[in-house]
Amino acid sequence: MTSLQCASTRSVRLKLDKVYEHAKAVPFDSQSRLVIMSDCHRGQGNAADNFLANQVVCFGALEYYYQNGFTYIELGDGDELWENRQLKIIAEVHSDIFWMLSKFYEQKRLYMLYGNHDIVKRRKGYMNEHCNCYYCESSRRELPLLPGINVLEGLILRSKDGAGELFLA
Repeated sequence: MTSLQCASTRSVRLKLDKVYEHAKAVPFDSQSRLVIMSDCHRGQGNAADNFLANQVVCFGALEYYYQNGFTYIELGDGDELWENRQLKIIAEVHSDIFWMLSKFYEQKRLYMLYGNHDIVKRRKGYMNEHCNCYYCESSRRELPLLPGINVLEGLILRSKDGAGELFLA
C-alpha cells in the first residue's frame, strides 16, 4: 500500500469514526422486524427515472412491511437529487411511496439516511421545506407528510442482548 493509499484509508476511517460517534442507536432483538432498502433513486417520472418501472412493486413491498410491523430503513439515495433538483416534484410523482413512508413515520418506524445522490437532505430544514406536508386532492387540503423528519448520516442497529451491532452509513 502506498503512502497516499494509507493517508486516504486513515481519512475515511476518521470520517466513519465521527459518523459513528454521532449516530443514533436503535435496539433490536430476534423479534424485531427490520427492512433496509437503498439506492431507490426515485426521480421525476421522466425517461431518466430509474425507479419508475419498480414503483408498483416497491409500493406493494412497503405496504406488506407496514402491515406486518416492520421498521423501514432507507439507506441513502432514496431520491435522485443529482439529476433532479426538485424533491417536491419527486414526491408528487411518487406520492404513493411517500404516503407509505409517512405511515411508517407516524408510527416511528422510519429511518432515512442520506447518500451521495441525495446529500442535500443533510441540510437542516431541507426536508421540512420540501416534505413537511402535501396537498391531498381527495380531501382538498394540506396534510402532514414527514413533518420534522431528521435524515441521518449514520445509524447503529444494536442488539439488545449485547451480541453485537450493525453500523449503517
